[in-house]
Amino acid sequence: MRREDAMAEDVKDRPLEPAETVQEGHNKMLVIAIDIDGCALEHPERVNKLFYKKNTSIVLHTARPEIMRNVTIKELQDLGIQYDTLKMDKLKASYYIDDKNANFDLEFMDLI
Repeated sequence: MRREDAMAEDVKDRPLEPAETVQEGHNKMLVIAIDIDGCALEHPERVNKLFYKKNTSIVLHTARPEIMRNVTIKELQDLGIQYDTLKMDKLKASYYIDDKNANFDLEFMDLI
């Protein structure tokens, strides 16, 4: 079993809530969104460390188009990167402003 607190299938497939946690039964799931290019591919061991933490859900997201889904999944499998959800076609914008921003250089794992 990959981890004891695996999310129910209906929770994985529904759109994510705007809050950072998703309530599942009596457990709160901390949803961590990680960009693929520039983050997950460069630090697979850190993604996997977060994946195996209790009560976390890893959402990998990318600006890659949907047509590249199978290639992207193969790349993630080849690197052994574990995740719960893969979101393709990131919102196209010139800039992203996000109050929940963190990067791996800040040792994000120590915060949760």
